[in-house]
Amino acid sequence: MKIKIIISGLLLAMLLAVPALGQGGNENAVWNVYCTGDQSQCTVAKEPTGEFMFSVFPGKVTWDDAQAWMASNGNIESTPDLNVNGNWYMGGPYNVGMPCQIIQQGSALTIINENGSPSAGRVIDGVTVIATDWEGGLRGAISADGNRIDWANGTWWVRQIQ
Repeated sequence: MKIKIIISGLLLAMLLAVPALGQGGNENAVWNVYCTGDQSQCTVAKEPTGEFMFSVFPGKVTWDDAQAWMASNGNIESTPDLNVNGNWYMGGPYNVGMPCQIIQQGSALTIINENGSPSAGRVIDGVTVIATDWEGGLRGAISADGNRIDWANGTWWVRQIQ
């Protein structure tokens, strides 16, 4: 564990020493990397994304810099644009129309199924979410229009009752 912390510290120092790394076309965007104290979970967001998340950098960084840090630490679980927050409904193949809900804070999610059972979750990338407490980590693919989640167990949710 000490080695992981030392390596993470060295990577952070290298990234801070080379501020131009990966700035691409987002020089004016401001983001921050937030991690749990043991850095087992990290995310990129404009604001803190959970009560046990701490800022990795002393200030805001570009999206590309934040992504470069996440990639170098093997922990890319972020997206600036995916919004799955709100009320959802079972689309099928059973319990059609039953209400579900996702509460989103950055990439951190609380996902509540049609039976009222909650799961912690997170945004994996711009098209995938995961409910970490269900079925060993149930993944859901978000449709291009953002109004449907196709879960890996064969069920799906929609934003509006069809």
